[in-house]
Amino acid sequence: MTKMKKIICGILLLSFCLSSVSCKKKKEVFTHESIVSAAKSYGAEEAEDLDTITETIRKFEYTDGLYYTSADSAEAQFMYDNTINRMTQFQSCHPRQCTIFFANDETKSYMVVYMFTTKKANTARKIYETMINERDADTTTFGEKDGYEYALEYDVDKRTFELGFYRKENMIIMIRVVSKSEDSTENFEDFIDDLGLIAPSEI
Repeated sequence: MTKMKKIICGILLLSFCLSSVSCKKKKEVFTHESIVSAAKSYGAEEAEDLDTITETIRKFEYTDGLYYTSADSAEAQFMYDNTINRMTQFQSCHPRQCTIFFANDETKSYMVVYMFTTKKANTARKIYETMINERDADTTTFGEKDGYEYALEYDVDKRTFELGFYRKENMIIMIRVVSKSEDSTENFEDFIDDLGLIAPSEI
């Protein structure tokens, strides 16, 4: 191989390497897959069906971690109506998809994460505005990061209380943490970190 050919091959190889690096995408947040991935890293198991996780949450049964993603729009509707909006505090909507993660321990510390995708971004915006309008401005931190907006509360007294609302386009994530154990708090915060979101404890 001539010297000139070696130089050309070297340039082409360098160009290929640089293009490969530039094509690597930043860790995707705000997807139902990201919730599932974080749940698996946490050690959670997938619920056998929708009834299993809704009953586990309703009865507050002990679980190291349980998650479930709606199989279709009908399940997503049920999950929204009977878990996220069971007190009808938010606007009604017809979600395309819904994912739930729930974990608790013997100290009754727990974390619950809801994510749902609406058909229109405007619907998610209205629901998000209702969520944050109920928050106390003195104890809530509002902001934006990486294309999503958030409202976060963090309080430590006899127990640790964390609450987070996050919205990006037509997707909303809600996180609630109540803990009497520092160990549980660390585990829960690791979960939020795996999601790529700001944890309420970071404010």
